[in-house]
Amino acid sequence: MRFPGQSIRSRAARQPLVSRQAGSHRGVLSGYGPMRASDIREDMERRLAQTRAEDLVANDWAASSVVDSITVSAVGCGLQPQAALPYALLGITEDEATAIEESMEWVWARWCRECDWSARLHFEDMQLLGLRSVLVHGELLHLAIMEKDATSLLALQIQNIHPHRLGTPPGMTGGDIRDGVELDERGRPCFYHISDPSPYMPGLHERFVRQPARVAHRQAVFHCFRPLFDEQVRGRSLLEPGMKLFRQLDDALDYELVAQIVTAAFPLFIERTMGGTPAVNNLRLGGLAGGGAGNIEPNAAPQGFKPDYGVEPGGVMFGQMGDRPHVLQSNRPGGNFNAFLELVLRAMSASTGMPYEVLTKDFSKTNYSSARAALLEAWRTILYYRDFLTRHYCQPLWAMVWEEAWLRNLLPIPPGARDFYEAQHLWTAASWMGPARGYIDPVKEVESNLAAIGGLLRTQAETHAEQGRDWRDSIRQSAREARFMQREGVTPALTTGKKTEERDDAQDATASDQKAS
Repeated sequence: MRFPGQSIRSRAARQPLVSRQAGSHRGVLSGYGPMRASDIREDMERRLAQTRAEDLVANDWAASSVVDSITVSAVGCGLQPQAALPYALLGITEDEATAIEESMEWVWARWCRECDWSARLHFEDMQLLGLRSVLVHGELLHLAIMEKDATSLLALQIQNIHPHRLGTPPGMTGGDIRDGVELDERGRPCFYHISDPSPYMPGLHERFVRQPARVAHRQAVFHCFRPLFDEQVRGRSLLEPGMKLFRQLDDALDYELVAQIVTAAFPLFIERTMGGTPAVNNLRLGGLAGGGAGNIEPNAAPQGFKPDYGVEPGGVMFGQMGDRPHVLQSNRPGGNFNAFLELVLRAMSASTGMPYEVLTKDFSKTNYSSARAALLEAWRTILYYRDFLTRHYCQPLWAMVWEEAWLRNLLPIPPGARDFYEAQHLWTAASWMGPARGYIDPVKEVESNLAAIGGLLRTQAETHAEQGRDWRDSIRQSAREARFMQREGVTPALTTGKKTEERDDAQDATASDQKAS
């Protein structure tokens, strides 16, 4: 007798599930058996992929285009901080917070000019090089060095290192070192092994420097990469998924270009049906041509020389009796070449997360809606890299500069405020601005921003930051211009979007009346 709710079968005797083809060896998946690489092989594959990516960016137009598009849009002339102190939580007034923020931004601007350890680059250049390294090599490797010069304001300096110099020293493979990164018991990087190659025999006699990841609470090594899988310790290039497409398309375009050159040169093949030799006047003999043959008889080729006709553009060649010319033609490119090329380029752009229009800089087939959709998709990728660089590189350096400036009494904290180390994350709070996104249709987008601000859907700060400007500087400048125009007796002509539409309608009506008359 069974009671209501009692199970009929045990859970161990469940019905069998449908077989999944993805986990079988049937059909087209019969030979599909991916292999897992060992640590040594993974290191070798990553290094080779980094070198190939570097070569593509240096020599391939498509790879260079996608890297330049992301770096210029995400960083451009550099990410700029806006200090945003939560003055209520810090126990200071709003005016005191504003004064400290302005002082901090002045210290930061001075440090940006002096931050490069080699005294060649501005911090904005370091940002650009760092993001390019993340895209090409998959990772950024910079060292934080405390070394104060006589003229520098702060001691903190940055040294940029090529990621290829990070590796495991010979004889130390295995254990806690993975691909040059030494991990502690929790899997956190504690040391980095950076090669210092000999200037006389690079790559053969290398010594490695064991660089600590942190010195006390301060970061000493900035090793930034996009995490794509669990337990990852080294970065992967953006170009890896589509590397085969980039490389083979570049070769295909080279071959098509050669085919066009061959066709344009009008090449001829001479079919010999009778004996005899061609005239010397039409012969290139070891670099001699025409009258340069010297005492050679007109119809006698020197022994040991192989006849070689040379056809110049627009020239006419005279052969012997029995010689029949055949024009060599190239049927390339095929009729579907343009469609095939576009398909490959779209696959390449998808592998990098950037739209086809941005990769090729081709907006000939787009209208306002499609162009805006493409740029919105591009900006999702661009903003990801901007935020990535801000979180892992710019903001930690901002905090380090803040700390040293406070220790050197360059930024005095008002009496009664919270201690710096007690609320360090509050004292170093900041937002970061990048290059402007720009407008596709300025009138529509400005009116949309005005409506969003009026409806409290966005703020002045967000709107100005989107265009790469500090909202406080813009408002101060607007107030300064208003006072100047008031002194000069000038009344600004400000129009809203509705007035602009009414004015345009009036102009259109006037033009129609004039045309009718």
